[in-house]
Amino acid sequence: MKFWKKIKERIYRISPTYRLLRKFIFNVSNELEHQKREALILKKVNKEILNKIETLTHSNEIQMLDLIFENLKSDNDLHRYLGQKIITYGQEQIIANLAHFISDRKFFIVDIGASDGWFYNIISKNPNIKQCFILGFEPLNGHEEQLINLREKVNNFDFKKIALSNKKGIEKINEISELRGLSSLAKIQEDYRYFDGNINQSIVSKYDVNVSTLDDEIFNSKYFDQYQFIAIKIDVQGLEIKVLEGAKKLIKSGKVKAILIEMTTIEKYEQGGTYKEIDDFLNRNSFVLYDLLPFYREVDYKFQPTHIGRMTEYDALYIYHENN
Repeated sequence: MKFWKKIKERIYRISPTYRLLRKFIFNVSNELEHQKREALILKKVNKEILNKIETLTHSNEIQMLDLIFENLKSDNDLHRYLGQKIITYGQEQIIANLAHFISDRKFFIVDIGASDGWFYNIISKNPNIKQCFILGFEPLNGHEEQLINLREKVNNFDFKKIALSNKKGIEKINEISELRGLSSLAKIQEDYRYFDGNINQSIVSKYDVNVSTLDDEIFNSKYFDQYQFIAIKIDVQGLEIKVLEGAKKLIKSGKVKAILIEMTTIEKYEQGGTYKEIDDFLNRNSFVLYDLLPFYREVDYKFQPTHIGRMTEYDALYIYHENN
């Protein structure tokens, strides 16, 4: 038993998943409080298990992780909840690396797929970002009030209630019932199921939204003239390549210095691109891969370090390199 305990301890300690779980464990109460907006998820989570995890002390880390892994096998809601938290903590790190790259330079930051403002809330933890301005693009009705509240609370954020693609017009957006972050102008592939089928990914509403391009919105705007440096974050559920195609003038201007983008290894959305098209596009335009965060694995990924399924989504940070 002692030998097995040492082996498990070694595996846990060298695993990035262990470090993320550990960070989560000691913030259970805060997370439950801050994530009340995810009521559809939280009300299903086994809070008795979470409370047990919280009460275990630092000296019982192995027991704590055993409890988590044991219950992940039988509690799909806990599995999904922990998965969301781990994704969040990983994103904090890669966004912190973007903020470090920005350093003390005055950047104009474009947040495409602004959602409820989570990207702003993370990157603004870096004090240098106070001198930057962030403009969000988010077409979903469900996020409008949250972004209005954020705009009223801070002086370096604004948003436009439109979607971005490679051409202007009006398109239907598909709003997903249980997890709004999966909503997109494109439909999820018929045969694909997120979170091992443990969420309802049916379309709860479908409505017209205004669609524009990044070139139309930024290239000829006051922001382009005002700022020497631009950074772009893109998270639009499968249509990232179309957003890039609609930003060719902006990218060729040389002002865009960093792009943080969500990429997939399989086509999860109809007419969606994969990492191959995005990487080729960015390489052709003198961007090099700077950082990478794998955050979504398929059905057999149960967060055990010894049982990792295929990675199908990741965030990538590209930096402009003029001599590339």
